Amino acid sequence: MGKLSLIELLILSFPEALIITIFVFTLCGFKVNLKKTISIGFIVSFLAFLIRPYINSYLLNVFIYDLIMIIVMYIFAKDYLFNIFCGVILASCIYIAIENLNIQVIMYLFKIPPELITRNLTIRLFAFFIQFLIMFMMLLIIRKFNFTIIDFDDENVI
Repeated sequence: MGKLSLIELLILSFPEALIITIFVFTLCGFKVNLKKTISIGFIVSFLAFLIRPYINSYLLNVFIYDLIMIIVMYIFAKDYLFNIFCGVILASCIYIAIENLNIQVIMYLFKIPPELITRNLTIRLFAFFIQFLIMFMMLLIIRKFNFTIIDFDDENVI
């Protein structure tokens, strides 16, 4: 994987970590705490920024990203490791599926080679914006219908 610039960290990695964190909180049935969500998003995106240049495999990168997300979220939400683990894995799978489908559609519709997508920040921003919107719409649906991994009698506060 390539090294992210600080700009990419702020406009791609940090918002990605935020939406995934909110998604996990929602799937786990937790109330979203803005301060903790921003803290988790920043820590996860910064750690991913630090380790990404040393990982050449996309699969390994996703595995380590998920592991970091699980550890950081567990630090903020003690006693809910199973829920956090399941939430992170599910949210990550959903996000990766959306990302993959989105990139495939962009490559097909605009006849853009994959190398150009990885090198061109404008195209990456466009793709990320679409992914973010889809995740946000899914988040609204999950909240509206109160879908959670484990149904608690009362709402949990982290």
